Amino acid sequence: MPWYKDKFLIRFVAVLAFVKTLFFLYIYFKNPLGEQVLIFPDSLGYVYPAQTLLTYGHFWEAVTANPLILRTPGYPLFLALIQFGIGNLTWAVAIVQNILSILLILPVYLTTRDLAGERASRISAILTAISVLYFSLSFAVLTEILCAFLLAWFVYFSLRFTKTPRMHTAVGAAIFLAAAIYVRPAAYYFAFVSCVFFFCTFRTYWKQILCAFVLPLLVFLGAWHLRNFCTTGYAGFSTVNAYNLYFWNEDFVAQKNGLSIPQANEWLQARLPKNFDSLPTREQVKAYRFLGTLLLKAGWKYKLLNAPRWAAKTLLGTNFIHTSRLLLGVPEDEQTLAFNMLNQTKNLHHDFLQSLKAKLIFGISFVQIFLTLLLALLGVLSSYKKAQKALSFLTIYCLYFWGIGSVFFGAYARFRAPFEFVLCILGGLGANALIPFLQAQCKRINQKGR
Repeated sequence: MPWYKDKFLIRFVAVLAFVKTLFFLYIYFKNPLGEQVLIFPDSLGYVYPAQTLLTYGHFWEAVTANPLILRTPGYPLFLALIQFGIGNLTWAVAIVQNILSILLILPVYLTTRDLAGERASRISAILTAISVLYFSLSFAVLTEILCAFLLAWFVYFSLRFTKTPRMHTAVGAAIFLAAAIYVRPAAYYFAFVSCVFFFCTFRTYWKQILCAFVLPLLVFLGAWHLRNFCTTGYAGFSTVNAYNLYFWNEDFVAQKNGLSIPQANEWLQARLPKNFDSLPTREQVKAYRFLGTLLLKAGWKYKLLNAPRWAAKTLLGTNFIHTSRLLLGVPEDEQTLAFNMLNQTKNLHHDFLQSLKAKLIFGISFVQIFLTLLLALLGVLSSYKKAQKALSFLTIYCLYFWGIGSVFFGAYARFRAPFEFVLCILGGLGANALIPFLQAQCKRINQKGR
């Protein structure tokens, strides 16, 4: 039966759209924070280049006339299209991203259906729909929902290729992966990981992989490399890696010198070369890498000891602060918001867990992701022998994004967004394997009761 004839899926999507509409109306009319609840400290870095594109026809860095190089153009272009088409930005972004979060169910459903059939695909769709993380990030001017949507289609086409290697599925995977990289460069190195996986797994199809996957990626990504070199003299895809290599040492600097995180940020800013902002991009990148490497050499033990905690925060984080602001409208000044939402050094924010409502939001969020993880683990264990290539790819995919989202003190739930939908796919496989076992146990209990 074609997916569009699955009445459960159609009805479920309709119900989900209705529920999301109610949530949107509640947040729009009842939340006392207004559109500020959608804005993060990172948002300006995407909104400003979107506005310069509409006004001047070029992407510029935030509050400058410098070519965009720290951020990538995917999300600013997305914002610009919304602004151009609808004439509004913040609330229109929330509407479009909520639509994308609903449509995210489709590649999850189709991927799971190819792996384990209709029942598993329905369960995966439900797990994706009840994701607290995706719900909250749908109401944020941030890259995660758009990136997750594109990556979900990349995963779908990739698994179609692992099942039956075809040129068109490889091209589809390349297009969606490249688009996701333009939105969020954290996915950049997974292009290399994917190439290695496909070449090692399908050696006899190396020509198809080279022509339909590798070459399109090189063309799509190379275009932005070329643009950067022509406009700034720097041939990299983005300077964000070098920037983060330096500033992700804030926690070590704070711990070593007895400073707060904001003070550590000021300390790092003060140690950049004089007139740093006026230096050519290549010189800025060299300075970031040199100084960042020195700090990493000095603080590697601290990083290594804290890595398990950061990994747990990424995997089990509830995105509580943003979710509670959406539902409860708790006001905060801009500086406090920046610290609490983007520099979460604490494992738990006990100061926010005072009311019963707050505790319920946190508890429901934690239970949701914890159960999804348990089902995902069961899915890997129960289905690996049946679909080794596909499960290997999904496992590598999760480990990659989990790893890069867990390497510094600010690790938090937002960095789980690129792979939570894969956890939902695996969770559908796990629940599908668990249901027959539970049915058998219930049957035994009923027979003994007689």
